[in-house]
Amino acid sequence: MKISSRFKVTFFCCLVTGLFLVLIGSSYSLVTDIQTGAIDAELVNVSLKLTGSTNVEISNNQVVSDLDGMREKQYTFELVNQEKHDVSYTLYLQNNEDVFQNCTTPCSFLEDTVIRYSLRHDDTILPTLNLDSSRIIDSGVIKAGETIPYSLTLWVSAEDDGTMFYGTITATGIVMGG
Repeated sequence: MKISSRFKVTFFCCLVTGLFLVLIGSSYSLVTDIQTGAIDAELVNVSLKLTGSTNVEISNNQVVSDLDGMREKQYTFELVNQEKHDVSYTLYLQNNEDVFQNCTTPCSFLEDTVIRYSLRHDDTILPTLNLDSSRIIDSGVIKAGETIPYSLTLWVSAEDDGTMFYGTITATGIVMGG
């Protein structure tokens, strides 16, 4: 049985058209995913703003009780959501790398495990905790256009060879429903 040349041409055209459509569909899907990811990342970078005292310190290693520690200097700051959508956020207390890198005297920094803190936001006092390796001090959801006022107090809870701690408060977030 011999296949006609007209059938071969039609079959070849259908095959090429089908492959072309698959290529276009795959390219569109890939480009759409890449563009969506870029937009989400851009929103995350500009959505949250910290104002106020975001640089904090402990300049002596005197051990104090929780009751006395909560009377130490309070650092006040605000978390501001500048987006039109709610944002799931995380606050961190990170080492202030500028101080660590530019220390000119013999510097002896406190271990994370002896740094204790109390964090308040709005009218809520969060449980008093020791700083841990994740450095997370709070997380939650902030509504579009909302501002959350915070107050942070730091003190030393146990003996340590270190004499100081310099930190900075940072925030990350993911736009929800955007």
